[in-house]
Amino acid sequence: MDHNPYTPPDSAVADQPQPPGSAWKAIALGLLTDIGGTMVASIVLAIVFGIVMGAQGQSVDEIEAAMSGQFLESWVGTISTLVGLGFSVAGGYVGARIVRRSELKFGAIQGVLANVLGFALSGSAGNDDRPFLLASISFVAVLAGAVWGQMRNRARPSA
Repeated sequence: MDHNPYTPPDSAVADQPQPPGSAWKAIALGLLTDIGGTMVASIVLAIVFGIVMGAQGQSVDEIEAAMSGQFLESWVGTISTLVGLGFSVAGGYVGARIVRRSELKFGAIQGVLANVLGFALSGSAGNDDRPFLLASISFVAVLAGAVWGQMRNRARPSA
């Protein structure tokens, strides 16, 4: 008799896929990553740039002018905007990884809410079209993060 009754039976064992997460939690944590991360990074960048520019002997007026410049008006504004876009991608990724279904739909909802909150917090209004251009780019960045999260959700774990 070749069969040993004390050996475990042969069976294929695999991890079960995680169930979809809460849509509210995904959007809230995605927005927190996007807007909260952008705000914290902006404060840190302003402190660092202020110290560096002050150490280079620039006057307070020159530092204020560099800090108030927007995207493509000053190097400080351009770097701050690019860092903010990075957090928009990260926010879309976080939301997609949590929700694990219809990632692009929830990414679009998150992108719209992020832009509405961004306009409300910044008070950007006027004849300048730049905030609307940046809002469009930010929306695309959130969707790019959602696509990245969707690809990660669909990837098969290597065994």
